[in-house]
Amino acid sequence: MKVSLAALCLAAMPTIALADEVWNSSLGEITYLADVGSTAIFSVGDGFRIYIEGLGGQYYQNSGTYSGYWIDNGPGSCPQTVTAPDGWSSLNWGNVQLTFDPNGFQRSYTMRLNYCRETTWTTQTYAQPRY
Repeated sequence: MKVSLAALCLAAMPTIALADEVWNSSLGEITYLADVGSTAIFSVGDGFRIYIEGLGGQYYQNSGTYSGYWIDNGPGSCPQTVTAPDGWSSLNWGNVQLTFDPNGFQRSYTMRLNYCRETTWTTQTYAQPRY
């Protein structure tokens, strides 16, 4: 029984991503922090996180487009609070679309962002792996 309980506890914990997975971008350094289920969690500095749904655990995925959202721990004015799977919560958030660059350097991508539930993308950044 103890083995089963330990396995269950480990399965429920966030998975630590590849610690050396860091990209340079116009937003700053983007770091792959962890996975919570199928959601990959990235950070930009200390107060900005990006959550990409369906990318968690796909460490060798180099193609496709993924959707998600970002949360900033600074003050915001979105009409509702968003809470992420790792507990981060804020009124300062927006949507994200991450598209791997099929012709770029391995695991490079373009990320588009907007604010709250805007329908137009207001920010775009190209991220290239830092080695």
